[in-house]
Amino acid sequence: MTHNNILNLTGDKLKRLGQRHEVTVKPRLLAAKDQRELFSYRFPSTALRIFGDDIVSVDEAIDIARLLTDLAQINLACLESRVGRYHPKRRFGLLDVDDMWHTMQYDVVTASLIDDEDYSRVAYFVRKYTGPTCLGALATDGLVDEFFSAWSPLNDIDDEGAFNADRQCNLLLDIW
Repeated sequence: MTHNNILNLTGDKLKRLGQRHEVTVKPRLLAAKDQRELFSYRFPSTALRIFGDDIVSVDEAIDIARLLTDLAQINLACLESRVGRYHPKRRFGLLDVDDMWHTMQYDVVTASLIDDEDYSRVAYFVRKYTGPTCLGALATDGLVDEFFSAWSPLNDIDDEGAFNADRQCNLLLDIW
C-alpha cells in the first residue's frame, strides 16, 4: 500500500466515528506527510517556516498518533473478543515455511538489511499468542523497555527536547 492509500483508508475509517473526525484528522495527516516528504528530499532554506500556520506540531502529531493507537487497540480488543466467542478453539500460527523475514527486511540503495531484533520480537509473539491479541497484552514491561531503550541516546546528556525512552515509553499506548 502507498502512503496515500493508507491515509485515504484511515480517513474512511475515521468517518465511521463521525464526519468531523475525518474532516479534522485526515487533512492533518496529509499535511504531515507533505512536510516529512519535503524535508526528506528537498530541504527548503526557510525550513519549517515555509508551512506557516499549517505546520503539524510535535504535540499535534502525538495527539493524532494516540487517537489512532487507541482506535487500533479498540479494534484488536473487539476482534479478540469475537474470535474467542465464536471460534474459541481456533489457533493461529505461521505457515510451515518461515515467511517473516521479508517483513523485517529494509532495502536501501546499497544493501538489504535485516533486523534480527525485530525478527526475535515477532517470533516471540507468534510463539506466545495463538490468536488476535490486544496491544496492551503485547506490550509487556520488559519488551517495551527493551524496544524503547534501543532508541535512547547513547550519551548520558539529558536533553529535555530529545526523545527519552524512560520519560516517554507510554507516549502512544498508555498502559502503565
